[in-house]
Amino acid sequence: MFADMKTNRDDVIAAYRIFLDREPENDSLLDCWVAKAETTSELRHHFLGSEEYIRKNPMAGLVDAALQSKKLFEELAPCIGESYRSILHFARQIIIKKFLPPAEIVLDLGGANSPLHRMGYPHNFKKLTIIDLPVKERDEKYQVKLLEENGNVVIRYHDMTDLDGIENESVDLVWAGQSIEHVDQNLGQKMCRAAYRVLKKGGNFCLDTPNRLVTKLHTALTGGGFTSNDHLLEYTPEELRKILKGSGFEIINELGICEMPLTVATQSFHFGDFLIGGLITRNIGDAYYQYFHCKKPIH
Repeated sequence: MFADMKTNRDDVIAAYRIFLDREPENDSLLDCWVAKAETTSELRHHFLGSEEYIRKNPMAGLVDAALQSKKLFEELAPCIGESYRSILHFARQIIIKKFLPPAEIVLDLGGANSPLHRMGYPHNFKKLTIIDLPVKERDEKYQVKLLEENGNVVIRYHDMTDLDGIENESVDLVWAGQSIEHVDQNLGQKMCRAAYRVLKKGGNFCLDTPNRLVTKLHTALTGGGFTSNDHLLEYTPEELRKILKGSGFEIINELGICEMPLTVATQSFHFGDFLIGGLITRNIGDAYYQYFHCKKPIH
């Protein structure tokens, strides 16, 4: 799950959510686990071997044991091919299900292809507004037409960086899932500032996007460029952190999605990392995607 780092209480909470699909029974357990598992690798090992995890995932023990085999790993890694996209998608769903905060009024920027409420967002909401370009103006692979659902899911077809039609301080959560990379830096900054304006004080802005520290090694295999032909910019964590803070946000959590340990260690892309790397890591710079949870200050 995580890069090999010293375990803290947040890691234990994340382990419960990801592996056991629940919250810890009480706070005292957090300190017990921190003492029991000194590193995050040990923590992951304990949870993967727990009776509760194996009961919920009958094949888990066999799969985990198989992946410890160097021979099997070497045989499986070249076979990953395009299936790595499914692994990334699954890991993103974990972020949405386990780490996005509850909200009543939600804004989903650029979400027509994978709307937040269809990606597993677990919280009830009063209204979710999806903002994306008209169908025919999107890249061919994203030309999905959505219908409004039950009156609480609303579709607005226009530029996601232009939120002039949204009132100041009227939204609880703004989500930008795999969208900021589709506009240039100036429009990306505009989108973040607009998100800040429409959020209520104490409201949350959450987003994920490719991590250029890793994707540049991936695209080097095919001559450079970005990971998709419709991406205009892929950020390093530090570049995105600077834009978010410059827009006025406080960053309260940052996570990596799909840890790439061999790739980072060798500075050469390894598809096998999708087998051996954790789905979620605290070390944001070592992951294929980066996730930020930001908050608009109350004062």
